[in-house]
Amino acid sequence: MTTVKEVLACFRALHRIRKSVFHGDSLALEAARQKIGEEFRKNAAESDHDKITEQLKIGWDCEMLLREKVVQLQLNKQGRYELKLRQDVRLEKNTPYIEMPEDLSR
Repeated sequence: MTTVKEVLACFRALHRIRKSVFHGDSLALEAARQKIGEEFRKNAAESDHDKITEQLKIGWDCEMLLREKVVQLQLNKQGRYELKLRQDVRLEKNTPYIEMPEDLSR
């Protein structure tokens, strides 16, 4: 059975990852804090076990997405952006763009 402890664990995990992912970006930190609170308040009165389980799955999926896929760019002194990678970020293999030969593009 889904317990209050499981919901609170998801809530805390989302806030912990929010602080890690958006470290140094007060605007993003506040926006994420508000969104997490809004979603949990919206579903606070839910009593159907299946719906609670479904919402928890969404919460944990969001935590994983933030942890593994979201990166920050930071403007440096030279006017260029630097990628701030965390240890948890999983980089996907990119396929390089190859120009299509003329005879195949028609």
